[in-house]
Amino acid sequence: MGGDPQDMLHRPSISSPGPSPNLDPNLISDSNEDSTPSPQKQPSGGFDSTPVPYAPAGFTLKFTFHRASNLPIADISTLSADPFVLARLTSALPRRNKQDPDLVWRTPTIPRNVNPVWDCDWIVANVPASGFELKCHLYDEDPVDSDDRLGNVKISVQPVSESWPGITEQPYKVQKRSGSKRAYFFRSVRM
Repeated sequence: MGGDPQDMLHRPSISSPGPSPNLDPNLISDSNEDSTPSPQKQPSGGFDSTPVPYAPAGFTLKFTFHRASNLPIADISTLSADPFVLARLTSALPRRNKQDPDLVWRTPTIPRNVNPVWDCDWIVANVPASGFELKCHLYDEDPVDSDDRLGNVKISVQPVSESWPGITEQPYKVQKRSGSKRAYFFRSVRM
């Protein structure tokens, strides 16, 4: 076969090599053997033949999470909170499978702070022109216990176009009714 060695790296192989000495011989099948299933269960996973749904070209958006202020005290021992934001972006794009998750992004945790500053960017590609919904959940991180919910912010944008001005930096009111009762109890005790 000869030729340039670099050319060989990109050429697909058409011959099948012999079994590798490191492979389990029970997992290798010989084409001369009968096609009865092996008693050993094969691992799940592999190729998904479900077609990827068509989606028109979308927009690339940058979301910046600047800061929060006057968050409730969630940790009574430190009289502060360890806040982070968990952002979830949903749109009208069709999903390949029902189980496909939403796009989710998390800021770093700012320890012992009720006025955290994140200044973090999340860049999302192919956001459809039909718009999107951005849900931001504020949590207090508790490594030992479950994280306390401090509140939510929901932003809906319909539609997005080339002339869309974007979401300007502005304060958003956190919906406290979805927050942890424990965090708001600590806040009311402090006041």
